[in-house]
Amino acid sequence: MSGAAKGEGALSQSIGIAFRFLQLGVVVLAAVWFASGLKQVEPDQRAVILRFGEVVREQGSGLVFAWPEPIEKVELVPAAERLLTVPVRALTLRETQSSSLFPGRLPGFDLRRDGGHLLTGDEGVVHLDAQVVYRVVDTRAWLVARDVLEPALERLFCAAAIGACARRTLDGVLVARPDLVDRGDVEAARREIDAADRERLRSDLMTGMNERLAQLEAGGGALGVRIERVDVTAQLPPRAAGAFQQVLSARQGAERDVAEARSEAQRVAQAAESERTAVLQDAEAKAGELVSDAKVKTSGVVSLTQARNMEERRLLLARLYRERIEAILKDAQDVTAISSDGARVLLPGGK
Repeated sequence: MSGAAKGEGALSQSIGIAFRFLQLGVVVLAAVWFASGLKQVEPDQRAVILRFGEVVREQGSGLVFAWPEPIEKVELVPAAERLLTVPVRALTLRETQSSSLFPGRLPGFDLRRDGGHLLTGDEGVVHLDAQVVYRVVDTRAWLVARDVLEPALERLFCAAAIGACARRTLDGVLVARPDLVDRGDVEAARREIDAADRERLRSDLMTGMNERLAQLEAGGGALGVRIERVDVTAQLPPRAAGAFQQVLSARQGAERDVAEARSEAQRVAQAAESERTAVLQDAEAKAGELVSDAKVKTSGVVSLTQARNMEERRLLLARLYRERIEAILKDAQDVTAISSDGARVLLPGGK
């Protein structure tokens, strides 16, 4: 009997020790379970406590205690002071591979399938690379919409970008034709409008997205965020950029040719002016000589026309006769003089 009693005592003692270890394990598990409800909230976060899926309270940074799951659950939400960024991948240019149907086709960008191109108000084509910067303003709405938030923001940006580009010209989105602006081919009023449109592009995109967010909230589909900034880079599509570059090169070549032609025309004009001046001076000099010679040769006739009476005219005729006859006799070989009675006298001339 004493041996059986000792065996039962040892068994009960073993069971008691095992039970105590079991109790200790339960206590440890309970402590771990309760400790799982403790969460550290960073300064840029906010804790939202859900009890069976329903939001019961919110808390800022620090240590948060909640009933462990599945009773309560702590969700960490970005604080309102924290700015979040989402890249707009819907407009990313996607390079297409060479198709088996068109083996000679090189990889490029398919405008019919690529959503990265937008039309401007003057039928231009532009591509936008963008990032949307936002903050959480409604934690409950953000918790509901967080799984679809980024795709929704991309769609909102695309809708705002389509409207913003449609209200602008191509130069109102980016400076696509600087040569026209530099040459003054674009009116001053148009240049001012395009410059103002480029300055307002980011703010218009942000405003358009916030307006659409407000419409969603009014319709019961709030996303719980507000757009703070839109970083956007506008550029021409690759093929269009090459075409614009060719046009720019052609215009620069044409301007160079025009400048050379103007320089040559100016040189020719200066040479012609110099030649004209020389010919005119020579003609004036010759005309002066001819006029002087004509005045000398006609001085006698002019004197006769200016004679006041017959006696003066007779004297002038006699003087002119003597002057002329002397020159004539100097050039004559011989001279025959006939007197009034018919006699002839031969006199040697000047030669």
